[in-house]
Amino acid sequence: MLITPTLPQPPHRLGIYNADEAGLSALDWTHKLFAGTPFTPLCNVTGAPAISLPLAISADNLPIGVQFIADLGREDTLFQLAGQIERAAPWHHRRPTFPFSLSQPSVV
Repeated sequence: MLITPTLPQPPHRLGIYNADEAGLSALDWTHKLFAGTPFTPLCNVTGAPAISLPLAISADNLPIGVQFIADLGREDTLFQLAGQIERAAPWHHRRPTFPFSLSQPSVV
């Protein structure tokens, strides 16, 4: 099992990954996207099974994820792990505050 953060910082405000942003080239958007999410694309490209679990909460009441990556074909291990963690430290009661406005400052 490989464990990484889901994101390298607390969640950004909504709209930060706007591919239609004025003056933003496709290459600039790609760099922005990968700078903000450096840990998850590896699983998307390789097909490795992974799960992100909301194991912490930011000061702004947003979920902070931890990504767990299993061996190829071992999704069952991820489901077993998620079940064990949720029983030990339930997160079903955690809810971010809404409405979450586009004008709120980014959490970095």
